[in-house]
Amino acid sequence: MDHASLMDVLKRIDNVMEWRFVNALGEVVLDADILAESIDCETLRSMRQCVVNAIVDIEEAEEGRDE
Repeated sequence: MDHASLMDVLKRIDNVMEWRFVNALGEVVLDADILAESIDCETLRSMRQCVVNAIVDIEEAEEGRDE
């Protein structure tokens, strides 16, 4: 993905994070309806790829330290 696409994904994540609330037990909860409206499959794929890329970067950095 290019920079603009990743910034759009970040914006969507930030928007979802703003739509949370604390329930009676004091737990932070995301509103499932808002989440479903805010994040589509393409955004989830992008988020997943970002996590995969971060894992690969961490693994490569750890391998570099071991050598």
